[in-house]
Amino acid sequence: MSLLLKFRKISQLRYRTILLHREGVTMSRLSNAAVQWEDQLMGAPPSYTRYRPTERGGVIEWDFLTSRHLYSTSERQMPRQGLGNLVHSALEDTVLQVMEMINENSKTRGRIIDFKEIQYGYRRVDPLHGAEYILDLLLLYKKHKGRKVTVSLKIFSSFQISEYTKEAQEQTDLSIIPMTGGFSRGLALEMGSSQLANNSLLFFCDVDLVFNADALQRCRENTIEGGQVYFPIVFSQYDPKIVYAGGPPEDSAFVFTKKSGFWRHYGFGITCIFKSDFLKAGGFDTSIQGWGLEDVDLFTKVINSGLKVFRSQEAVTLERMQ
Repeated sequence: MSLLLKFRKISQLRYRTILLHREGVTMSRLSNAAVQWEDQLMGAPPSYTRYRPTERGGVIEWDFLTSRHLYSTSERQMPRQGLGNLVHSALEDTVLQVMEMINENSKTRGRIIDFKEIQYGYRRVDPLHGAEYILDLLLLYKKHKGRKVTVSLKIFSSFQISEYTKEAQEQTDLSIIPMTGGFSRGLALEMGSSQLANNSLLFFCDVDLVFNADALQRCRENTIEGGQVYFPIVFSQYDPKIVYAGGPPEDSAFVFTKKSGFWRHYGFGITCIFKSDFLKAGGFDTSIQGWGLEDVDLFTKVINSGLKVFRSQEAVTLERMQ
């Protein structure tokens, strides 16, 4: 018996074992009996949400693939590389199993479907559940009597999709810290951040900033502890009463045009940074008095600390200029 036939026989027996465990789970529930540990472990039905990361770092990224190459956004892999023998063999085995399931009752249905090629797909490796594939296959539909028809079919090789959800905190803890002396924005923000834990995500902003929940979500998404700091490019809006000659329309709050304002590309006062990275960079220069320069100083420190800086125009964040 060839190695391929042995491997197919092992796969069939493994699949049969899983079905038996699933039947054991079903019968235990129907008879109101305790589910055996082995059945609970091996007989869990496939689920789209079996894997649920609890933090951003736990989200497993998908790699894009074609019939020849694998494309990845991970820093630990090359952006473009050949599939390699292991991945190529795994794809062949996955396609073989899919085609066997599709053609299981081909004789009774009077048709057979042949595999032609992989058009594209996605791949990732879950350490707990193995490799997962989403494949777009080009198949050839054949009737026993009649013409051939080529169809494109998208196949989900694994029914596990990562979801990253975080429940919003309904309770807000608001603290007021009294301070004396001359005004220093850097000193005030330094004092406020000192009250929080090192793993806290800090959002430095000004009182004239207008934003919504989407901006806060992007603050979380674009900031990586130990890796990346987010300096959004905000829109400075002219006084709508002047721009619209005393009669601003109701929907003028978030209109981004040259007439209504400008993007503040050289402003660094709005910052999303983890406190541990804030301390690593060196924090604010508290000797700077008043407004300004403390943000440029922090921006320079972040770059020199080795952390990555991410900047993008934040379409839901603006500063009103009166």
